[in-house]
Amino acid sequence: MDYRDSMSYDLHHMKTPAQSLIDILDLPRKGERLLAKGQSLFCAGDLVHNLYCVKSGEIQMVRNLGDGTTVLLYVGTAGQTFAEASLFSETYHCDAVTNAETLIYLYDKAHVLDILRNNEKKAFDFMAHMARQVMELRGHVELINVRAAHERVLAYIQSQMPAGSLHTTIAQPWNCIAAHIGLSPEAVYRALAKLQHDGKLKREGKRIFLSRVP
Repeated sequence: MDYRDSMSYDLHHMKTPAQSLIDILDLPRKGERLLAKGQSLFCAGDLVHNLYCVKSGEIQMVRNLGDGTTVLLYVGTAGQTFAEASLFSETYHCDAVTNAETLIYLYDKAHVLDILRNNEKKAFDFMAHMARQVMELRGHVELINVRAAHERVLAYIQSQMPAGSLHTTIAQPWNCIAAHIGLSPEAVYRALAKLQHDGKLKREGKRIFLSRVP
């Protein structure tokens, strides 16, 4: 199995529907926050008090480097929890900034940790959830290590398709996808044009159809 086969397995496997972490732990909601586009939920160095879940909108976890560049770590969309590892830290190690008007549900950190200490089944299910995130991270690392831009874009599109399918809908804007996969928007649009020119895919609005490999 070469790296493309391995990456395809990981990216498709991580798309298998999973029960929400909030449902797994049966968490009561502590509160909610409605954030405008570009507003921060937390910043690196802030104390950790909550687990968060996106109800609507989109939030990006980013790390600002010393040279002024920003690294995108994660994009959370509706129904997804994020920054779960921070439950085991006193402070955050990155920033969380909205990419659109976003409604966030808050769940008390102390209550979550109490559940994990005292309920073996829920602790096991939490570990399974985190293991899926590790698989997600591995798939993402392998994706951004694909050097040719058109191959990286093609690999991303394939990762968004159900196993065995040759078509999907890409709802996210391509400039957001570009940041997620480590390319400039211009490089992504050039890659899409090349893939279309080479007959690898066809685009109909947000729908993408891949050519069947002979």
